[in-house]
Amino acid sequence: MSRSSGGVSIGAALVVALVAICLILGIVGLTFDEFTYYGNDDNKISTSFESYSDTVKSLHDNEIEDDSLMSPMVAFAYLSVVASALVFVLAILGLFFRGRFFSIIIGIVGVLTIVVGVVFLVLCLKFCEEGSVNILWATIKSQMGVGAILLSAGVLGAGVFGASRLFARS
Repeated sequence: MSRSSGGVSIGAALVVALVAICLILGIVGLTFDEFTYYGNDDNKISTSFESYSDTVKSLHDNEIEDDSLMSPMVAFAYLSVVASALVFVLAILGLFFRGRFFSIIIGIVGVLTIVVGVVFLVLCLKFCEEGSVNILWATIKSQMGVGAILLSAGVLGAGVFGASRLFARS
C-alpha cells in the first residue's frame, strides 16, 4: 500500500475512516426510534431499542425469567457496538503501530465482530418472527426496523473493514 508523506499507510487510514462511519451507523441504529415494528408500511407500530433495553433491565431487576429472544438480542446489540468500537480503536492504533502482528490482531477482532454481527442479525430476525401474531385471517408481522438494519450494517461493515487488515501488507 502507498504511504503518505507522514509515514501513515493510506490503506490503514482508509480503514479507520470506514470503520468510523460503520461505528456511527451502529450507534445511530441503537438510538433510532424504529428498531422494530409491527404491521405493514401503511400502519406501523414502532418499538425503539431503548424500550427493549428498559424491558430487559426491568425483568432482570424483578428477577423475572425471560424465555423470549429479547434479552439475547439486546445483549448482542450492545456487544455489537462494543466490538465495532474495539475495531475502531485498534484501527487507530494500527496507524501508529505498524507490523504484521498488529494487522493480524485487528483482523481477528474484525472477524469476531462479523460473528457477533451475524449472531445479532439472526437473533433479531428470530425475535421478529417470534413476535408475529395471527389474528383471524390476517397476520400482523413483526419486522426489523431502520434501527436494527443500520446496526446490522454498521457492525458487519466494521467487521469486514477490520478483517480486511488480515490481507494488508505491513
